[in-house]
Amino acid sequence: MSHNNNFNFLRIFAAILVCITHSYAITGHELREPLHQLTRGHFYFSSLGLYIFFFTSGYLVSRSAATTTSPVFYLQKRALRIYPALLVVVIISVFIAGPLLTSYHISQYFFDADTWKYLWTASGLKIRFRLPGVFENPKFAMTGFNGSLWSIKLELEMYALVFLLMIAGIMKRKKILIIILVTLIIAFILLNDLGQYSILMPDHKNLLLAGTFLFGGIMQTNFISKKISAYLLIVSGLLLIAKITNLITVDIMLDEVIFFSLATYFIAFSNWFSIKIKTDISYGVYIYTFPIQQFFFQLFAFSQSTLVNFFLSLCCSGFLAFLSWSYIEKPALKFKSKLS
Repeated sequence: MSHNNNFNFLRIFAAILVCITHSYAITGHELREPLHQLTRGHFYFSSLGLYIFFFTSGYLVSRSAATTTSPVFYLQKRALRIYPALLVVVIISVFIAGPLLTSYHISQYFFDADTWKYLWTASGLKIRFRLPGVFENPKFAMTGFNGSLWSIKLELEMYALVFLLMIAGIMKRKKILIIILVTLIIAFILLNDLGQYSILMPDHKNLLLAGTFLFGGIMQTNFISKKISAYLLIVSGLLLIAKITNLITVDIMLDEVIFFSLATYFIAFSNWFSIKIKTDISYGVYIYTFPIQQFFFQLFAFSQSTLVNFFLSLCCSGFLAFLSWSYIEKPALKFKSKLS
């Protein structure tokens, strides 16, 4: 499925967008981030990247759920995609990167409870951000060892929601599925407007990302025609422009969910733009880059330029991501073909 479209390219592009914003934030120049300035503080490059990630995931995961015969097989497929690489990056973090980078004595590092609590991150359900003595210098603009991992919990929550819809027999009943997903999207946006968030970091608008995932579930049903989708894209885009330019002051959030979702959809299936990539290093880039960015910022005595930080970090994480894909993710995914 994914090789007949641009989804792999979009996911890699999304991971790079997140890395750009993190380089600005880590080097202490968050407010200088180009898209943040261009949109008058409404969006970062990472905002676009996360919207792309969650729409793509919602589309492909929902399509998989609709065509998978067993909910158990569905869970196994999801586990094979998320956990092998996550487990490896957590083990490397705790037992290799941590001991090498900590400012603590090695015995103090391993006797600190937070070292062992970090292993819970491998579950995806309890994300930890502190490794004792690692990247804790006050000169760091951002604290925490791997700030990118926060979104994995939300991803798993969405997988669980799709699993419940499968159990209820709704994934293959398009009209009922669409009614439920639309209702949930509206509910999530209302909860977001009220400031009610489901996971750790509310500044990431995670309920809007959850809505974007569900919108991907709607689009995979092909219930909405391309013509109507194009109209929705144009209208939502105009609303976004009006919001950014302060022509309107009401921020209902639905416009950005629809716009970024449909923009991703049309690029993914574009007839005039085609970049087929079989090697999907996006997950590896996403989970490895943040600590590498922190490391280089520290290595350059906390005075590294944003562009140098981004370039060096992306080169290193790209290499690690390729190894992760080749020797961890791709072998694990071979088992998915046996699950239908």
